Amino acid sequence: NSPPRQAMAIFGKNALQEGTVLGQLIKSGEDTYEVTGIVENIPVNSHFNFDMLVSMSTNQNALSPIWLNMGFWTYVKLRNDVHPDQLQGKLRNLVLQYVKPQIIQYMNLPESNFSSNNIDDNFRFFLQPLTDIHLHSNLLSELGSNGNVQYIYTFGLISIFIILIACINFMNLSTARSVKRAKEVGIRKTLGSSRNVLIWQFFIESFVFILIAMLFALGLTEAFRGPFNIIAEKNLTFNVFSQPWILGIIVGLVPVITLLAGGYPAIYMTRYSPLKALNGSLISGSKRSTFRNGLVIFQFMISIGLVISTNS
Repeated sequence: NSPPRQAMAIFGKNALQEGTVLGQLIKSGEDTYEVTGIVENIPVNSHFNFDMLVSMSTNQNALSPIWLNMGFWTYVKLRNDVHPDQLQGKLRNLVLQYVKPQIIQYMNLPESNFSSNNIDDNFRFFLQPLTDIHLHSNLLSELGSNGNVQYIYTFGLISIFIILIACINFMNLSTARSVKRAKEVGIRKTLGSSRNVLIWQFFIESFVFILIAMLFALGLTEAFRGPFNIIAEKNLTFNVFSQPWILGIIVGLVPVITLLAGGYPAIYMTRYSPLKALNGSLISGSKRSTFRNGLVIFQFMISIGLVISTNS
């Protein structure tokens, strides 16, 4: 673990090594605080970032009896045997007991102007899972700028389209070379190889190509991650071994893409009869199949759609 950044900025690296930080005094505005502990660096992907922490009992400004004070955020850790709905059901009584009287008191309004429904509509507490804050929360006075889950879905869909385009390119290039490999297929069939054996051969070849491409892509991702973080002012991390779900997706994608990209070439190139393959009667590009034409059209549809979406 790296030394705490903020503590180094205030006291210097030598002070941390010598252990003389505890007991030091820090002045913030008109208040003076004593350092009683040092916190490890908060993960960069946390929405909860701070320079220093002050306890509620130390910060007199935080000891406000007014329930309408919205300058603080409350985090609650439930016991394993407590369901969130159990606590959620009790929060309404908390509002009626503490918040409603203060609304009447500080706004100088008669109690008859406030019904339980009005209180529920304007002042209510609710539980929110900590993991939902970054992508699913859009409330006033958030601790920081949040993300948007719609962006995740959008980029995920774009990545699927890009993979489909790559698969179509692979299929078209493989079938375009079919005439050159027709004699190989004819000779192997003449020597006794069955069509199933040839199909497996082409699948294995596709698997090797895709596996090499996947490893190459992972290397490029790691190589360009640093420059991308500098340009985009991000701090993205990528470690497939520390995040098992990413490793699972990568391992699962290789056979799926192999079936998508290698299925049609394997079936297409093993259908030739040995006689036609050996006597050279197959002419490259003379008759394009309807399926291949459809793949090309579909590929251009995806490309045009991505361009239009980008410009819009």
